[in-house]
Amino acid sequence: MQDKTKDARKQPRDGKDARRGGGKADRGPRAKAPQAPRLPPIELRSVVDRGRTGAAVGEGDEARTEEAAWTIAKVALVDPGSKKTVSTAYELLVGEARSEFKSLAEARAAVGRTIVHAPKRTPSKADHAAAKGRGGKK
Repeated sequence: MQDKTKDARKQPRDGKDARRGGGKADRGPRAKAPQAPRLPPIELRSVVDRGRTGAAVGEGDEARTEEAAWTIAKVALVDPGSKKTVSTAYELLVGEARSEFKSLAEARAAVGRTIVHAPKRTPSKADHAAAKGRGGKK
């Protein structure tokens, strides 16, 4: 009996096991693991900015200013499997009209709302050294 076990150990394993009814190729319809269906990307919307603009309507004596409400929304497509953002765009809604932009700055510029940053208050190292009379870097 000991000879049979030695012979069995020397044989290469190819995935087939007679005790279990064959190898991996003989499993039939269960050969592949069932996969979950691929879900479509999820669209996330969030309001970034909103306001009102005045537009001149009419000419001459009948000219008047109408206010139009506008909203900038960030639209992000997210892959549900990896939870990563696939794409991002900014949508400008003025009344019923919709416009899409790649960046928030472009969308704000279309409405006429640009951000102006305050001037820098702290001097650079060179300016600070020049003010003290050291002349800065050479």
